[in-house]
Amino acid sequence: MYGTGINQESMAKDKMIFHKKWRDAIKDLPAEARLEVYDAIGQYAFDDKVQEFVSPMAKMAFVFIKVDIDTTTKRQDEISIKRRLAGKKGGKAKINAKSKNKNKVISIAETTQSLPEPPKQEVQQKAVINKKPIKKQYAEYVLLTEEEYQNLVNQYGEDASQWMITKLDNYKASSGKKYKSDYRAILNWVVEDFYKTKGYGSKNTGRATEIAQCPSESTYSSTL
Repeated sequence: MYGTGINQESMAKDKMIFHKKWRDAIKDLPAEARLEVYDAIGQYAFDDKVQEFVSPMAKMAFVFIKVDIDTTTKRQDEISIKRRLAGKKGGKAKINAKSKNKNKVISIAETTQSLPEPPKQEVQQKAVINKKPIKKQYAEYVLLTEEEYQNLVNQYGEDASQWMITKLDNYKASSGKKYKSDYRAILNWVVEDFYKTKGYGSKNTGRATEIAQCPSESTYSSTL
């Protein structure tokens, strides 16, 4: 257009808004002048051309209408440009997001693949550590591992160990008491009860070795 700063592409359109104030501005003009203004509006809006006017009144009326057309066209072009830029940014953002996600997936996959497998020996050692020792039933309610039972026998002798196991078995059966470790229960209070029942005083008197060495002194069942 002429001095409007609007490019030719922006004016390639097939519709326009005809304002009521334009009609009011030219309604009192002679018919020939009104027709000239109407033609001038169409040429300028759709073809970007300013026609030569025969009627000075028609030219004066068109000058004011032309300002409105230029303003409207400029506003529409600015909106169109903003929308195009926003669309391009949105497209780039989506592409970048997909690219980042793809890189993340690749990175995770590469990290997973690059993790070294633990040595078989280390795996076997962990399995041995995590494996719980098997407990055997030495009485109806008493469970001990072979190592725990052997520790009792080594320290207190066979008869004393049987006495302690039976004592704990009877107590659990009558009271409904449960222990995480029957072996620890024996060490915590059954041994002390054995000492007192047998008349050895306290387990802290140091007579455990003597008891283990002389198991025939008293059978475990004589005082139950």
